[in-house]
Amino acid sequence: MEYTPRRKLTREFKLEAVRQTALSEALQVSRSGYYAARHRGLSDRQKRQVDLTARIRTIHQASRESWAHW
Repeated sequence: MEYTPRRKLTREFKLEAVRQTALSEALQVSRSGYYAARHRGLSDRQKRQVDLTARIRTIHQASRESWAHW
């Protein structure tokens, strides 16, 4: 049996569907809820975390990457 790009995509799609079903079950959410959350933007908390991480990196680099003042 020839392994065509279409067969490969079909196989990958089926594997992805199995993974998503298993993940949805593990998280105890519906598949539609999982996909809705996946397409949602960052939460306010996640946005603050990204901002804080960037600020920490900037300060760390400005201190010549030292972690303490001696």
